[in-house]
Amino acid sequence: MDDVGIEIARWKCTNHNNLKMAVAIYPPDTAVLLKMPDGALILVYTLGGEGRSHCGVESLKEAEGLIFEDNASTQELYPGKLDALWHRV
Repeated sequence: MDDVGIEIARWKCTNHNNLKMAVAIYPPDTAVLLKMPDGALILVYTLGGEGRSHCGVESLKEAEGLIFEDNASTQELYPGKLDALWHRV
């Protein structure tokens, strides 16, 4: 998928592999909400060491909800590691 859309929002967090190894080998993970030329909204995740994935969303609010859900799961895996949580940049 080409990133030909307009960026609406961006989040980043520390790559979880870096947390497991306690050394920064991988770049930060990113999630970018793009508005495509046809009006579709696509949330594109770039995860260090795992490549890219994307999903369609209906709104910024839905994308923020997915990020919130992911942060809730991450807090269970890495309690107290605020850099492991997505934050909007």
